[in-house]
Amino acid sequence: MNKLNDVIFARCLAVFSLVIWHTSCIYTGWGDCVSSPVDSFYQKMFGCLIPYANMPLFTFLAGYLFRYQYVNRKYSDGKLFVKNKVRRLLIPYILLGTAAVYLQYGCSNQLSEVFYGAPNHLWFCLMLFYCYVICWVLESRSLRWVNICFAVISLGIISRFSDWGVLYHAYHIPLGIEIAAYFYFYFFLGYLCFDARKNLFAHWKHIAVYVMLYVVVRDHIIRAVDYIFLVMTISYLISRVLSRYKGIWNGFEKVATCSFGIYVIHHIILWNVVHYPGIAAYSIPILEEHYIIAPIILCIAVFFICFLITYGLLKSKTGKFLLG
Repeated sequence: MNKLNDVIFARCLAVFSLVIWHTSCIYTGWGDCVSSPVDSFYQKMFGCLIPYANMPLFTFLAGYLFRYQYVNRKYSDGKLFVKNKVRRLLIPYILLGTAAVYLQYGCSNQLSEVFYGAPNHLWFCLMLFYCYVICWVLESRSLRWVNICFAVISLGIISRFSDWGVLYHAYHIPLGIEIAAYFYFYFFLGYLCFDARKNLFAHWKHIAVYVMLYVVVRDHIIRAVDYIFLVMTISYLISRVLSRYKGIWNGFEKVATCSFGIYVIHHIILWNVVHYPGIAAYSIPILEEHYIIAPIILCIAVFFICFLITYGLLKSKTGKFLLG
């Protein structure tokens, strides 16, 4: 199968924006460990530019890519499909999720949270595992109407709980199924939008429309969907241009290939930069005094460090198994 260039570019945008988001968390969250005069500004700005840490976008991309794989019959064998998702999502969730509990100094998350689906940022793997399996089972049995019902229920949950973390702490169900219930709408939306991608994302004028809607509309669900459509339109159109330049495009492909490793590693590094005593004693004063340039440099440095670490790890069998 040919690669989806729009997914490659969107994945690069999404993972870089996630590093930006968690860099901003140094000022806007994480126990308020760093203070600056622009904390409230950062919270508003990044909340607008990177809504919900782009988790709905990541989930949409997974569903979008899954539809592409499904119509190309990559997952026609159910046993191979489940085996693939266990290896790529469930095992990394358990192993890397457990490791991250111990690698993030002073983090309040406990090992027991692995059982509840959200020990740390690796919750995303378990959530996607549920989404993939549910969608495959229903679509392979021609139960599209059930899939639509599940998506509508998920939409209702999103309407009731604007943030998945509120839902998680309110119910705290073993195995974290409530997180998948929250995000399933975005996954199935991506699954459906793949077939309509040329009508939704293939015109430059759509960018202006989506920007206008994002500015004007206040409903958080409509804005989340509109933001996804905006990113996908930008990705669809720009990737068509950049893919003509092999040298540049190879760089995007490498970043996309390393995106999961960047996702796993960046949070651990950024957390420890401001929480591990030996590092925080030096980093926090710098981040507080130079609250504009310091986080920019930190964000770029962490992104490229994570890329290089992942790129190196993917050359080994273990690294490829966990991060590939």
